Amino acid sequence: PSPPPPPPPADCLGAASGGPVVHGGKETRTRYKHASVAPADDGCNNRENYITQSRQCVGGTFAGWEVDIEHTGADAAEYPYDACVEGCGTTAVDGTTEERTMYTATSVPPGTMCDAVMQVQTRTCTNSAFTDWSPVPSGGEELHAECEVECAAGCTRSDRTDGMHTDLCNTLECCFDNGEYTGWMLQQTYAAQWASLTGSDMEANETLDTLCSLEERYNSDSAFGVGRESAGDRPQRVHHAEATRERARHLWKRSAGGLPNRVDAVPSHPGQKPRRDAEPGGAPGGRP
Repeated sequence: PSPPPPPPPADCLGAASGGPVVHGGKETRTRYKHASVAPADDGCNNRENYITQSRQCVGGTFAGWEVDIEHTGADAAEYPYDACVEGCGTTAVDGTTEERTMYTATSVPPGTMCDAVMQVQTRTCTNSAFTDWSPVPSGGEELHAECEVECAAGCTRSDRTDGMHTDLCNTLECCFDNGEYTGWMLQQTYAAQWASLTGSDMEANETLDTLCSLEERYNSDSAFGVGRESAGDRPQRVHHAEATRERARHLWKRSAGGLPNRVDAVPSHPGQKPRRDAEPGGAPGGRP
């Protein structure tokens, strides 16, 4: 007798559809990039939001998933969801509630906390649209996403990054206006020197007076020059001393009718005593 015919290839079980897939047949599925999308632009059916895949049953075993021709080149790993619903964009389905923390001020004075101006708000996705954020500030204040504790009263982050010198920020705690104050002093010194070279002595003196008037500020602030050899105020001290020297030269020029060759008589830094060998008409050591 003839041998019995071989058994037919087995079907594949465990298909996503629940039923078996016969040998040689294919199972298909749709995968989505986002589990929730806004209704606009075809919603879940937007071609950019989904791919179709298929796999073939071979002798009771499924081969790997393959992307359909329409989406050739798509990375299947970018489409992790097996379902999609229309909601409020890609982050929320209907019924989802979101929460955010806002502030009624961008900064608060030193010694206080931003919690005092904090406002927690929520919104809910309803019928594919978010409700307004609530509650709203009772006083109608504008809300801000960030808040900081000021390094000095009235000195905000924008003050320290606006490229301009700000007196309120010129403290050790504010890194001396993030260096902007020192930069401004240097610019003023150069401006005064240029005004002097171009014959605008009055303008030079006015500019230097602005810098020299900072002495009272330094003397009243213990953060300047007290046991802080590497502190950020040292460049300011240098520029202040330079401005003092320049102003003295102009006063000398005005009273003597000429500009002295030596200006070492002016203190080069706070607390230094004038040198006698720099007096007008004098020689080193004070000899005529």
